Amino acid sequence: MGVQIDKKDIMKNLPKKGFVEINNRDHSWYYFYYNGNKTIVKTKVSHTPKLKTYSGQLLGALKSQLYLDSSLDVKKLCECPMEESEYIGVLKSKSLI
Repeated sequence: MGVQIDKKDIMKNLPKKGFVEINNRDHSWYYFYYNGNKTIVKTKVSHTPKLKTYSGQLLGALKSQLYLDSSLDVKKLCECPMEESEYIGVLKSKSLI
């Protein structure tokens, strides 16, 4: 089995890393803010109750939306081994902020 991330971990920990949550009917959108400014980095998390973990294609979508290089990096960001400062370094290295 590949990398999996509990949806609750994503929703709980992204705001700790500089993301601001905005809810709509179907999804929660998380926008990354840097120095008080909204960046181009955003991702969405489904409200679907049956969906408890992200893996496979959904995890791949998160990886792309968060501009990370691997599913393990997404797991580190969403489960907290990766600090906000480290994530900022990743985004800066890609000239995204």
